[in-house]
Amino acid sequence: MRALELFGGGGGAWQGLTAAGVEVVRSIEWDEAAHKVAKAAGCPSVQGDVRDLGLLDGVGDVDLLWSSFPCQAFSSAGKRKGASDERNGWPWTLDAIDHLKPRWFMAENVTGLTTHSGEHCGNVDRCPGCYLHRVILPELSKRFAWVGWSVSDAADFGTPQHRRRICIIAGPEAVRWPKTTHAAPEKCLGLFSRWKPWACPEWWGAPSPTVVTNEVKGSGPGANPEKMQRASDALYLGTGRRRLTVGDCRVLMGWDERYDALLAQQTKTAAYRILGNGCVPAWVEAHARAVLAADSR
Repeated sequence: MRALELFGGGGGAWQGLTAAGVEVVRSIEWDEAAHKVAKAAGCPSVQGDVRDLGLLDGVGDVDLLWSSFPCQAFSSAGKRKGASDERNGWPWTLDAIDHLKPRWFMAENVTGLTTHSGEHCGNVDRCPGCYLHRVILPELSKRFAWVGWSVSDAADFGTPQHRRRICIIAGPEAVRWPKTTHAAPEKCLGLFSRWKPWACPEWWGAPSPTVVTNEVKGSGPGANPEKMQRASDALYLGTGRRRLTVGDCRVLMGWDERYDALLAQQTKTAAYRILGNGCVPAWVEAHARAVLAADSR
């Protein structure tokens, strides 16, 4: 199966798709730092605007279109403008579907996309849940015989991080959603448990909270290094935990260790942003394998 990626970032989805056996023929990313990191890792990344449909040409037939369309519009951590946010990448994704006409489509986004707004429910431009059910899914149903979505946690696929995301899949056949492989230790008791215990960071004793884009607060230009160190020391003395390094975040995301050197070539701000905005390869791989299985039936 040959795939093209939209909003490819630093290569998280590319790692997962490739591990599943999908050939990624092009990955399009706007951010220069993320593009450079992905390209250096071996991803066929092209820097550009996904709205430029010319970037979708010249790669031959594409069986699968993957889109990690920007999630800031739907994230609970943002202003939650929903579809009215100028960063909403769904309309651009739909244009790419119509241009490429792939057999399969996959998308990843924050779970905020599934929630309804108490204030704006009924308004598809301001309520994420209404936008999902009244715009995104119906538009896909016009183009594909089967459309489905599922929410799952990266920790349940062996990644040492709780990262719940929605996966949207559309294609010619129904997909059997991947079975989770890991669970909380108390669910793994007994000889016949199908799960392994969660992978846990040593300093948490459990999967970490979701990696975000700015783990080192106050680290921008002009930040006081001594003040930052005092804050880090106080955090460690008070909780036994320290601030996450870029390397820590790379491990928690489950990205290949070769990224350590590549991320070190970027500013810390850019490195945290690339990881925090990225996809978990193991989660992507499990869902891609489900698509491959459905495609072979």
